[in-house]
Amino acid sequence: MYHESFIILFHFYHAAQLFGSNTAVWTKTNVVDSGILLDGLTSAHVLSFSVLDDDAVSTLGTYVYSYNAEHLVASFLDTNSITDVSTINAATLGNMGNLVCGFNSTQMASLDSTAVDDASNDLASVTCLTSEQLIALANKIVEVRGTDWTSVTSSSVSSLGVLAGGLPVSVLEDLGSDQIASITTAAIAAIDPTTFATVFTVEKISYMSSAQANSVTVDQQAQLSSDQLDALMAVATTTTAGDGSDNGSTRLALATPTVVLATLVSLLLATNTRNA
Repeated sequence: MYHESFIILFHFYHAAQLFGSNTAVWTKTNVVDSGILLDGLTSAHVLSFSVLDDDAVSTLGTYVYSYNAEHLVASFLDTNSITDVSTINAATLGNMGNLVCGFNSTQMASLDSTAVDDASNDLASVTCLTSEQLIALANKIVEVRGTDWTSVTSSSVSSLGVLAGGLPVSVLEDLGSDQIASITTAAIAAIDPTTFATVFTVEKISYMSSAQANSVTVDQQAQLSSDQLDALMAVATTTTAGDGSDNGSTRLALATPTVVLATLVSLLLATNTRNA
């Protein structure tokens, strides 16, 4: 708490020192040059901006704002007189990058499905989406592409990046071995734990690469059966599934698998508890 407050004050101090505390008169260059320091401003400061155009948003979207993403989006919408987010086209949406995390649930639901689908390649690497936002965007894509993904190419799945992590159970269950192997590690880690446990049967886990298996989170593991965990452990240590980096060849994981590491940590904690 105190550490975060200090960082916010630090960011605000430096931004104010650079361009003054009256943000209403900041130029677009001032705002863009502030970069991540904008996260230290108050909501009132950010909402005072009147210079956020597509060009500015394109640069700011490369940063992840923990506190002001929503306010930066609000400022952008106000500056450009956008009162209905369904009118935002794919070019603008894709241009926003990580700032899409600033859309609230109502706005996310109102985005145009075709625009989201067309911008999906640009949004594939967004790193700040909540589970709810991820699911909302993925559902928009499904609205356009349909619910039968049995014939969707592996490259199409891969190009979705993290957005594939929000696909509904019915779609994920359609995916075959090559398609499963094409899901990025970021998307694997982003799948809702309950959804992951439902979709990734022992058979589907066998389609995963070592990298994918090692990206499975503790929360996801907690929802798996013992058979699923055994299968995951086996894939985490050696795999024959292709992930685009090993071309389908059998290999040992180069790093200590997170599945194994999590188990060791649990054992150490249990030992320390008994000795306490």
